[in-house]
Order: sequence, then structure tokens, then C-alpha cells
Amino acid sequence: MIGFSSVKSQTLGGRSSYQFMRFPVSAQASALGGMNVSQQNNDISLAFHNPALLSPETHGQMATSFNSMYDGIKQYHWMQGYRHPTLKTNFAAGISYFNYGDITQTDPSGTILGTFRPRDYIVQLSASREYLNRWTYGATIKYIASNYGVVRSSALAADVGVLYRDTANFLQVSLVAMNMGGVLKKYTNGVNEELPFDLVFGISKKLAKAPIQFSLTA
Repeated sequence: MIGFSSVKSQTLGGRSSYQFMRFPVSAQASALGGMNVSQQNNDISLAFHNPALLSPETHGQMATSFNSMYDGIKQYHWMQGYRHPTLKTNFAAGISYFNYGDITQTDPSGTILGTFRPRDYIVQLSASREYLNRWTYGATIKYIASNYGVVRSSALAADVGVLYRDTANFLQVSLVAMNMGGVLKKYTNGVNEELPFDLVFGISKKLAKAPIQFSLTA
């Protein structure tokens, strides 16, 4: 009389490809815990993970960053904002590039064949529009690619975000569906790979009489 079945709704944590997409692209994002989707301010880099954070104030803004990590790993980031007055739409283009240095390439027996330079990168275009006085909605289309010598992969993904902003109460609330899409070229034939899908909710509240803001990201 009672039946049970298994339904797969989304990827399990840590079991997806392209984990570098979760890496923060700016110093402020790192300081805020690596991910913040509800703080709309004058740092356009925060909109890299939430297109709804684009605003008329980001017109003409450009952000660049360089991060040098252990063992020669380097990350480069660039983002540029633009607002089209006729369309009343905010646009942005962004790139996040990871270079893992030179790695020795060998065959299964250990014979050195040379070196190769693995790398990952994301290229994306974003757009957002305002609705009434407090709402902003946006979308991002991005191309993801990995090159690990003879092993390569690529994918297309999209982000969709909505932001509610109450300036009178210093409150910002946002919801973002991230990394929806599919793999164009697999690392290995016959292996099913998934994008690191995330559904992220954020709320930021600034104190009225102090220069302090609290954020919660889930």
C-alpha cells in the first residue's frame, strides 16, 4: 500500500565539476565570507555572483583584481559595467581566470613527457532592470572552460537573481539561482558531470545610527 521511490532534484554537495566557480572574485567578497548576494554597493565585483546587484550607479565602473596563492596558483578578475539609458537596463561583462602554473606531464610509468599549464576561466555577460522603486531583477549567461593538458571541458550556465531594497529601513534581500546549465564537452567520455548548482538567499541590514551592516547568506 505504500511505495518508495528515489527522485534526483539537484547535484549533491561536492559532487559536481567546475568547483572553481565558487571562488570569490574580489577582496570584499572574501571578507564577507566568500559569498554575499544581498549587499548592493559601489563594488561592481559583487555582481559577478548576482546580476541583480547591478544598478545605475555601476555605469562606467571597472573592477580588476589579482590573487596570488600557494604553489604558483594565480587568479585574475576583470569586470566592467554599463547602463543603456534608452533601454533602462544595466549591463556588465566579466572574466575570472585561474592559472595553476607549470606541471610536469608523465606517462603511467613515470616517464617525463614535458610540462603543461592547466587553467580554468569564466566569461560572462549580465543584465538587470529595475521594477517599481524597490525591486531589481537580472540574469547572467556564462561560458565556462577548463584546460588540463589533454583533458578539456566546457559548459554553458546561467544565473537568475532578484533583489528587494528598502532604503528607508536600510534593508536588502536577495534570492539567486546560480549555475543552471549543462556541459558542452566532458572531461572524460561516458562520465556524467554536473554544474555546481546553488540556490542562495541573502539578507543585509544596516544599522540606522552606526556604520555597521549585518549580512546572512544561506
